[in-house]
Amino acid sequence: ALAFVFALGIIIFVHEFGHYLAAKGFGMRVLAFSLGFGKRVWGFRRGETEYGLKAIPAGAYVKIIGMHNIEPVDPADEARTYRQKSFGQRVGVAVAGSTMHFILAIGLIYVALVGLGQPAGTMDIAEQQRSWHISSVVEGSGAEAAGLQVGDRIVAIDGEEIADFTDLRRVASPLK
Repeated sequence: ALAFVFALGIIIFVHEFGHYLAAKGFGMRVLAFSLGFGKRVWGFRRGETEYGLKAIPAGAYVKIIGMHNIEPVDPADEARTYRQKSFGQRVGVAVAGSTMHFILAIGLIYVALVGLGQPAGTMDIAEQQRSWHISSVVEGSGAEAAGLQVGDRIVAIDGEEIADFTDLRRVASPLK
């Protein structure tokens, strides 16, 4: 449960960070970037933005001035409001959170492929099926009695050639 909460916190942080980066990149004034809601537990101010960690870990938010037409804003800051930016810039800020999810997913896929690898060392499904091998043999099983060992590859059963794992299932199935 703790791992799930931590992962969800990372996902929420990355999402809001996308909105934050886009707003800053388009020259909008960002007043706050906070994880959580409610009373502030910890925080600091750097420049015009207040960063914080709140008591209720149920989300996050980025506060950009001028998000609503009726929000009062100092006339000196009007040019830096969300409402004064172009349609494309406003859309850019709005979709930046979701874009960060895609970037996070691509990064995690990369880490998984580099760190864990792929079966048969390739992402080609056909090659994976052709390159399969026995990864484990249960002690006392019929496979062990037959002399099969880890790393072996079954090439035929009763004279019927096994080209890939699908063939093995078809030939070795007790329901054929």
